[in-house]
Order: sequence, then C-alpha cells, then structure tokens
Amino acid sequence: MALDLNLYVHKPLLRHFHFIVVCLLGLNLMVAQSNNPFEIIPNNAQKKDTSTKSNLESSVKEVNPFEIQPSGKVSDIEIIVEKNFLERHVDKAFVGKSNPNEINTMLLWLMIFMFSILALAININRNIVTKLYKSTYNLNLFNSLYRENKEENRLMFPLLYGLYFAALGVFLYQAIVHFKNHNNAILLVYIIMGIVSIYFIRHVSLKLLAGLYGIGKEVDHYLFNIVCYGSVLAIILIPLDFIIIFSRSEWSRKILYLGVVIIVLTYLLRQLKEIMASSGLWSRSIFHFLLYLCAFEITPLVLLYVYLQRQGWV
Repeated sequence: MALDLNLYVHKPLLRHFHFIVVCLLGLNLMVAQSNNPFEIIPNNAQKKDTSTKSNLESSVKEVNPFEIQPSGKVSDIEIIVEKNFLERHVDKAFVGKSNPNEINTMLLWLMIFMFSILALAININRNIVTKLYKSTYNLNLFNSLYRENKEENRLMFPLLYGLYFAALGVFLYQAIVHFKNHNNAILLVYIIMGIVSIYFIRHVSLKLLAGLYGIGKEVDHYLFNIVCYGSVLAIILIPLDFIIIFSRSEWSRKILYLGVVIIVLTYLLRQLKEIMASSGLWSRSIFHFLLYLCAFEITPLVLLYVYLQRQGWV
C-alpha cells in the first residue's frame, strides 16, 4: 500500500520528466538538421565557391586561351611589331659597315651596267636626246616631243626613266657615305626601293585624280613632264656618280654640292614649265592648283625629311 502511494505521489514528477526529455530530443533533432555531420561542404563555403566559380568563368570568357587572335588589340600589336621590324633593319643598314673594296667593286659593275643601258637608250634616237635637253626650257618643243611620244611610244623614255631611279639612288647613297660615314651596301638597295615607291605612289595617285575630276589630258601631260625630268637627270647624274665614286673625298663632296644644285634647278624648271603648260587649268581654279602643289610636291618631301630626322637617319 505504501508502494502504491509513492507511485501515485511521484506520477506528476514522471510526467514532467517525460515532457523535458521529449523537448530535449526535439531540440537535438533541430540542431542536427542545421549542422548535418554528413554534409561535406558547408552552405557558406558552397556559396563562396559558386561565386568564385562564376568569377573564374567570367575571366575565362574575357580571356580565351584558345582564341588565336584576340579581338580589339591585335592590330595595335601588329603595327608596333612591323614598325620595329622596319626600323631595326634600316638602323642595321645605317649602323653596319661593309668592306670598302667590295662596295667599290659592286658600284663599278653597277656603273658599267648603267652606262651600257644609257648608251643603248641614246643610240636609239640621238635627235630625241637633243630635243629632250632643249625641252627643259622650251615649252613649244616640249609639246611637240609630247605629241611625238604619244604617236610613236618610244622605248628610250622608259629606259632613261629607270636609269634615273638607280642614278638618284647612287647619288643619295654617296652623299650618306661622304657626309654621314655609312657605307653599308644594303643601304643602297633601300634607297632605290624608297625612290621607286615614292614615284609609283605619285603616278597612281595622279591617275586616280585624273579619273575623278576628268582631267586626264592635263595629268598625262604632267606625268610626261616628270618622265622627261627624270630622263634628263639620268643623263646628267650617271657621269657625276662615276666621278663621285672614284674620286678623292674632297672632290667628291664638291661634286655632290654641284649635283644638288643641278637637281634643284632642273626641278624648278620643271615646275615652272608645268605651270606655263597648264595655265588654262589653274587660271580657272588657282586654289586647286596650290592644293595639288602642296599635297603632291611639297608635303611628301617635308614629311619624309622630318621622319628621317626624328629617327636619326639624317
């Protein structure tokens, strides 16, 4: 009876104890769900990992290692590489020096070849050579020579015009040798290639100008004037080049000065003759004539000189 009484008395305590145990078990389950022991990567780390993955993917998309030519900056890189390549080779031509005996031998054979072509061109028609000299200051004779060349299409002018590029290249090369003390043989090749490129661009641009504005006759007349100017200078410069190459340095420098004076005078005569020949054209539009004179005659020479001076090649 006493045992039953004790159990009856302690029943409320047992109920409270059971309730506390159930609450503790529920809290334990909730904590276990929030901190899962079987979860390898926590949620915060997973969020950080996904953010880093997205950043990596965006960086991979921005810089694709499998893209051969990335867009946007390749052209600038290529321009810099090409410019450095050109400057490096031209600097090597100015800095490097060749054997003087080898250069003199090369120039001797070049002069023999040029004299042979000059003799061939002159012997084709000697009367044309006389007219060519007189046409430098006689406009009527120049016009008749222009008409004769259009009718017969003589071979002499292309030969003399080609010799003009070589003779002018040798003249400029000798000026660099005597005044700058650079005697690299490859420099002569670069000079001749530069002269040919300048005149090629001039002829092509003038032909395009003639097609755009319908002044084909005037432009053709002007181009023939350039050819005659080059032909006359070829006949003058080839003997001067020979004397400059095989003379003493003092005499060579004096002849170089004389050659510069001849080139400038013939150039001024050429421009004066062309102004008189195209007086009907430029009198109608003096602005276009001055624009052409600055764009095709003065500006290229000034730009070339400034570029060479900044590079230290002159």
